[in-house]
Amino acid sequence: MIAEGLHGLVKKAETEGLIHGIDVGSNGLTISLLQFADDTVILGKASGENIFMRWLNGAASVLRCGVGKIPFVYLGMPVGGNPGTKKLWDPVLNKFRIKLAVWKSALLSFGGRITLLNSRDFLWGGVELKRKIPWVSWETVCRSKEKGGLGVLDFRRRNWALLGKWWFRLGDSGESLWKRVVWDKYYEGRREVDIRAMDSVRMSRIWRDVISVGGKSIKLHDMLGKGFRWMVGDGRHVGFWRESWVGDKSLKELCPRLFELAMSKDGMVCEMGVWEMGVWRWNVHWRRGRLGRERGEEVVLWEVLSRVQIAEGREDCWKWTHDAEGRYAVKKAYEFLSPMEAILPEQISWVLWGQVLSWWGLQVVMPNTVGGVMEVFLYELGGMVGREIGACLFLVGSWYIWYWRNMKVFQNKGECKNELLHMIQSKTFLWIKNKVAGSVFSIIDWKLNPRECAAAIRKHRSLLRVFHKHKNGQPDE
Repeated sequence: MIAEGLHGLVKKAETEGLIHGIDVGSNGLTISLLQFADDTVILGKASGENIFMRWLNGAASVLRCGVGKIPFVYLGMPVGGNPGTKKLWDPVLNKFRIKLAVWKSALLSFGGRITLLNSRDFLWGGVELKRKIPWVSWETVCRSKEKGGLGVLDFRRRNWALLGKWWFRLGDSGESLWKRVVWDKYYEGRREVDIRAMDSVRMSRIWRDVISVGGKSIKLHDMLGKGFRWMVGDGRHVGFWRESWVGDKSLKELCPRLFELAMSKDGMVCEMGVWEMGVWRWNVHWRRGRLGRERGEEVVLWEVLSRVQIAEGREDCWKWTHDAEGRYAVKKAYEFLSPMEAILPEQISWVLWGQVLSWWGLQVVMPNTVGGVMEVFLYELGGMVGREIGACLFLVGSWYIWYWRNMKVFQNKGECKNELLHMIQSKTFLWIKNKVAGSVFSIIDWKLNPRECAAAIRKHRSLLRVFHKHKNGQPDE
């Protein structure tokens, strides 16, 4: 109630001309009051009238606070200075150094170092003036545990993913105040969402960082520059020519000659047609008739538009194409930006186990756990060809999956995954030959007819048992 009352008083004072808010852009947007859960910020033009320093200091004394000045610190972070200068952040960095000086990395476990701080120097036990050897590259350390790393957060990629969220929110936030401020300040006169089409002369350092992140790498360009698309409803918020709503490219990119020929280059989708008897009819106006290559582009244009359904009364939706539901998630964006998206996908190991069982002529529904796979080899396959052979196949297969994964993670090389079955066949053949003396089958026999080889092994061992019994004078059973 108090917050609502304050809001009403400020608006009344603004209406009566007692205070003047901050004007943003030239579309009449004025901000005089910002209210949050536990903070209130009043914005206005400083007049300097009726302000006495003695009264100001006295009021601060009564309220037990200080007279503020810019820049100031709020919740430990500097506010009001140039965020691009190192000097502004020195107090924050010094606090980190003081805190770290209290904890000695030698007194913490390896896991504790990871949990405590995502810092390469702290992880390896080094300090600012004396660095120790980093035995593993920081890129490897920052990979997820499933991909051979320690799961340490890469702050640079995390920051890129967070900045990318503003790209999504610019098209997804409706008529929110922050969007209106950014739009009126940097995109004056534009109707379609194009985060890079802004007045670069007047932009702030923060928004410059937001828009520049899309050009940091090819992946960032794919994630941000090409990753957002409109799902058209009634077409009231989607630019017909300049925005991506019919595929990966805009109509301006697909049909550049027609774009130059169009009467309205900044028109919205809803303005490029009419409803007739409940059916949408496209009606694009041109400056003149189409000639030569323009006719070819016109064929492409009508073919593309024929696949689009305009829905009256349904709002347009801003989608992120790298998510099935179209919602931008920082976690998923961070994973998308990882240098190696898939070292050894989970499916590969199960496919390999299936290949080994098929090699032995056994068709089963593969369990979804390692313990279940081991039981298949020990009991189902082992019951047919011998538990010792089943255990050998499982252990050798597990070792080669681990070996191949480590070669890919730490040396970025490794045999083709299709060769893993041949490597398992060769290694188990050598193991069997060394384990069973006198076996006469070749590696070709082992690869083509493993069950016959297993039967030969059992027969060979039975003959050996009979021979030893006769040698020791024991009767046949």
